[in-house]
Parts: sequence; C-alpha cells; structure tokens
Amino acid sequence: MSTKTLLDEIMPYASGYSREGVRSVLSLIQKGQDELFDCEEAGVHYIRGDINIGFPPYLITTDGVQEYDITAANLSGVTSLTWKIGGTEYAIRAKRLLDIFVDSTNPDYGYGRRFVGRPYTYAYPNPYTNAWTRLEVSPINVDSRPALETTPARVVFPENPLAKTETYFALFTIEPPRLLSQSIPLMVPTYFEEGIKDFTMGTIQRDANGTWNDRLGRFYIDNPLKGEVSWKERFRAEMRKGAQVNDSFTPTRLC
Repeated sequence: MSTKTLLDEIMPYASGYSREGVRSVLSLIQKGQDELFDCEEAGVHYIRGDINIGFPPYLITTDGVQEYDITAANLSGVTSLTWKIGGTEYAIRAKRLLDIFVDSTNPDYGYGRRFVGRPYTYAYPNPYTNAWTRLEVSPINVDSRPALETTPARVVFPENPLAKTETYFALFTIEPPRLLSQSIPLMVPTYFEEGIKDFTMGTIQRDANGTWNDRLGRFYIDNPLKGEVSWKERFRAEMRKGAQVNDSFTPTRLC
C-alpha cells in the first residue's frame, strides 16, 4: 500500500481534515510512523560509516567547542544523511544520539583517561575481522538533546574534545523521511501500515470526541488477557528479527 492509497482509505472518515498541509491526514500518518520509530532497537535505525569499517560515523570536533549538531556536516566522510526506499534516496535526520564512544586502543585518544568520566567498558565489537584494531571501545560520558521540529539532535561534551576527525564514533537513531507529499513512501513493512491507519483514525476520533478509543488502544497498549500485542511492541519486535551485525558494543538506552 502506498502513502497515497492509505490516504485514500482514511479520507472518507476524516471530516474536517485536508489530505495535505498542517491539519491533514498526511501529517497524522507521519506522526504515526514517527511513533513506531520512537525506540532504539537494532535494524533499520542506525547509520554505519563508509570510511570506518562499518562502525557508526565519526563526529568531527573542533578545539574549544563542546556542543555539536548531529548532521552530515559534522560527520566525517558523510555528505548527506539519506535512506533508500524503492530505489530512491530520501533525506532523513538523526533523531536521538545513543552513544559517543572511542577505540580505546587508538593512540590518538589519551587525555590521561580522565575524559571518559566513568569506568571503561571494554568490548570486542567486530567479531568478523581478525584485525588488531578496535578491540576495545569505551563510551564517552556526554549529554544529548533529541531532534526537535526545526532543531537537529545535539551532543554536549563535558569538556573540550579537541580537534578530531576520526576519534569519536557517534551512534544515533534516525527519523523517517518527512511526508512532504503523498508521493513519499512510508518507511515501514507493509504489515505495519494497518497500525499507522489505527493511529491516524484513532487520533481523528479522539480529537472529535475527546476520549480514548479502541484504535489508539491497539496502537499503544498490550492486552495480555486477550492475547493482544500493541502495534508499537510488534514493530519493536520486528526490528529485532533478521540478520543484524553482531556488535558487542550495544546502546545503553533502550525502549
């Protein structure tokens, strides 16, 4: 089902809403997709760098600057953040920073080890290589800010990170492409389009009646007594399935 087809199905029940624009069904469909992606699971959520053996991209830092937007301009070797859907590249954004970490065996990283701010976490994150590099990685104790409507995701270092281009790995989740028109496809398996439909129509009903309803319940709430699993939990489980790179270094903040 395309975005246009989903719009066609919902519009007859969306009195007072336009197809596109501010108060539109398309904007609700986008919110529904964003709600599904509001978790830090494995799978389609992470970007891997091209110049660093499949690890997350390097964050470029400047001497004396402690805050950085997580944008392509601040990522080493990354010209743009895009995701291919149906053979076409669509613009995406970093949604939330999960971790900044370093290769603790990199001689370029020192600082008397005080910069980490907490005990090292040693790991062997690349079991598919026999290279004697990146055998130990250590998380950097940073603050993060999630992406807002017009503000990129940000990272704040606790002290001067110095000028580095290939030291700090930045692991972050992504925001699906903005549905600026009905021609832009959804970024979910077809099965979950029904979940987005539940979210969209449930939101329309809630706005009209001011009360919770079964459609929003199916989207958000598990019901073990009836053997029902919410769309959000199903999506989270789906993202855990299939082949994934077996990184021992995993995000510490999960859904």
